Amino acid sequence: MFIDPHITLIGFNSPNDLNLNGIDFYKIDYNIFDIFSAIEKITNPGGYTVFWDFKIGLPNLDLIREAVHSRGDIWHGFFPDIKNKLPIALNYIHPCWILNLTSNKDISFISWRFDFRSTCLKNDVFIQLGNISKKFINPDYAAYEFGYRCISSGVIPVYLPSLNVCRKNESFLIGKICEHDELVFLRLHSTRKWINWFLFRTISTGKINLYKGVYSYFRTKYIKNIDKKVYTRNLTNELINIEKYKISVIIITLGRYEYLKNVIQQLQNQNIPIHEIIIVDANPEFEKVDILLLINQSRHNIPVKIIHSKIIGQCTQRNIGIEACEGDYILFMDDDMDEIPSDHIYRHLLNFSNLHVDVSCGVPDEVLALPVSRKYPKVISDVFPTNDSLVRKDILNKSGLFDVLMDRGQSEDHELGIRIYLAGALMIKDSTLRTLHLRASSGGLRKFGNRKITYSSSRLNILHRRLPHVTELYLKYKHFQKNEVLELNLISILGTFSIIGNWRKKLLKVIVAFFLLPYTIFELSKRNYLALKMIKNIRNN
Repeated sequence: MFIDPHITLIGFNSPNDLNLNGIDFYKIDYNIFDIFSAIEKITNPGGYTVFWDFKIGLPNLDLIREAVHSRGDIWHGFFPDIKNKLPIALNYIHPCWILNLTSNKDISFISWRFDFRSTCLKNDVFIQLGNISKKFINPDYAAYEFGYRCISSGVIPVYLPSLNVCRKNESFLIGKICEHDELVFLRLHSTRKWINWFLFRTISTGKINLYKGVYSYFRTKYIKNIDKKVYTRNLTNELINIEKYKISVIIITLGRYEYLKNVIQQLQNQNIPIHEIIIVDANPEFEKVDILLLINQSRHNIPVKIIHSKIIGQCTQRNIGIEACEGDYILFMDDDMDEIPSDHIYRHLLNFSNLHVDVSCGVPDEVLALPVSRKYPKVISDVFPTNDSLVRKDILNKSGLFDVLMDRGQSEDHELGIRIYLAGALMIKDSTLRTLHLRASSGGLRKFGNRKITYSSSRLNILHRRLPHVTELYLKYKHFQKNEVLELNLISILGTFSIIGNWRKKLLKVIVAFFLLPYTIFELSKRNYLALKMIKNIRNN
């Protein structure tokens, strides 16, 4: 077999008579300290390191060489047990997280959860982010934590079926919960509030042993949050073959003509050609205006197409726009966006050129919302925000369009984002792509009473409670386990007691939340009932 000389192989349980001529090969035991020591010796930037457990078979070095020439920074063949995904901590502090989902075993998809038994990594990942943590007992937990750290820092980890095929015998890999390692994971990545919540929920439900849980809690108390670094790459700012990108912009509108005019004018000033701007207008007849006249189309050279929708609903409207557009790339924007830089779409396209993404998501600032962190410029996206996302049209054809059952509801873009992720697409959230979302006080979904209370407003206003909408719960039941949705409901109730401010404001919020608790539980129960009814209707049809 042939493998590039810049690839080093670190093996576990390898046979004594193994002969790998011309290969840098090191044999170690599968334990924390040996793996840590091996990683410490990785100093060659630009190279690759393969970790392989020979218990699962011989590595196919040709497949590994093929993998390192595909997109990503980490390639692995670990497919987790869906019913027992470790660490379980995420099910309690971050339930219904898109990146905790598992796609099809037979397709390549983004997956941060890997072990060191069939994994290839760029050396730069270790050089920039550091080593695994020696505070774990089980090396698998150490690998999961490192993967979680990677995806938070901008690394792209990819599950490859070709590497999983080699894993013939994995009966010895059944994951077992380790209370100590669960607490170590939380100490490194969470706050004391969520650690306490995890301990309360897992002990009260019998998921972990009371004695072991409390013992591990105090035994790990000295561990501090890890300092996550930013993973950087040498990326070009020059877009090659710009003519191959045929871009359609889709904007849906309802009751926001003046805002819409501003968005179109800023899109007309982009420094690269746009094939078309499609406006799907759902305003009733007596409120309609001539949009082309409003924007003075004769002064611009980008065609603006107006489609009138008889159905008022953001999913139906966007689907109409997708089916009517001619572009190979679709930019979704809201009708109340502002401060769109002239090179905005150009920089979206750089993500397609540099990182071979399928979806590039911008990160707008929101009016009257909490500040947006921009520490990590390019990370795997766990959202699909239709106020500023550029997507390949063929990806939408593969994953399906917007779910029309969510018309006039909330989180329809997140639901489609889940299906895009499960289809194996690479979605990047680029915090350098800044715009301003004005969050118009009228029109759009606010016409139906939705999105009036946001997470930010619930953390700033004593009387605001941010509970998941019926359609939000519908998508959770559609894609996640019922126990995960239960945890989400409990966290939503817990969130009604939270506010940002001084101790007086916090005390007042707790009093109000406690007083409203029976109504909160009743309202949340009603929404869950309606969401499950939607799921039942789908299955019956």
